[in-house]
Amino acid sequence: MITESPETKPEEIKPSNQPLSGQNNSKATVPNLNFIKPDYLKATDQFNRSGYCVVPGVISCGRALEIREALAQLFQQDASADTPLAGIKRDGPNYKGIIDDVYVHYPEFYDTFCNAQLTEALTAILGQNFILMPDSSAHWEYFNWLHTDTTTQEISGETYPRHPDYKMVTVGLYLQDNDSVYGGGLHVVPGSHLEPDPYIALRQKKKKAEKSKLNRWLKPWSLGKLHAIDQAFKYHPKGIDIPSKAGDVVIFDMRLIHRSSYTHAAQQSPLEKFAFFSRASANNPIAADYEIYLKNNYSYFSASRSVATLQAIADTSAFHFTVL
Repeated sequence: MITESPETKPEEIKPSNQPLSGQNNSKATVPNLNFIKPDYLKATDQFNRSGYCVVPGVISCGRALEIREALAQLFQQDASADTPLAGIKRDGPNYKGIIDDVYVHYPEFYDTFCNAQLTEALTAILGQNFILMPDSSAHWEYFNWLHTDTTTQEISGETYPRHPDYKMVTVGLYLQDNDSVYGGGLHVVPGSHLEPDPYIALRQKKKKAEKSKLNRWLKPWSLGKLHAIDQAFKYHPKGIDIPSKAGDVVIFDMRLIHRSSYTHAAQQSPLEKFAFFSRASANNPIAADYEIYLKNNYSYFSASRSVATLQAIADTSAFHFTVL
């Protein structure tokens, strides 16, 4: 479904009834766009304007529960292991655990992306032969502030996120409902991907303020007024919570302003938050620019990383996209 604002009637994204070609072949193929229904293409047009869409029921509630339990066990094993398990980091400032490069280290979770319904939705949005980008992760109790997924890139001087041909998305699979009280999903600012990123300047301003010893000393005495800039990272006048369910996928433009949905209850949620995130791009030179950025800035995308593993899994699982 597409939601542009709280008043907008959701537009459901529906997979076609045509089977995907290429299953169990050694070479992955893509579905034929001629088979995609008109309402699917209409939803794609709304995605371009709103910057996000919901693909319901990509995995079943039962499978979502299985994955939640498997992730909890992995993090528990990591806590008791003599050396950290592959890709896992725990107890960060705004998360309990993250698994970086999760599909390389734990391919048993790859069905969260290898899914006919999701593949068809991404083909409609990004075009045939779209690219699964190298970065993927699993999050446990991760809550962040408003940002875009290109803020850091633009601060470092990258310009490709504003190129006219840019079409790159984050794919978020949520393993619990986005509850109106406890959160558990995504909060977005519809249409913000079409505007300049305000968090480039705001993040630099915040960093400068935090470096000031005088500001740090005065902050407790200012009743929060001195660092009122923090509110711009928590709330946006046009922000909305996306009503998603366990097993749903939210696809959003990486330039879209977003954050985790916050809890509105005094007590902790009875259900811990788990989610998977992947990135995909239209098959164009900008995808290569992003891959270069990843390799230059993140150590786990070094030359020793076996991208061939992803390709082998894609081929044997009949994936319908190209892996860099």
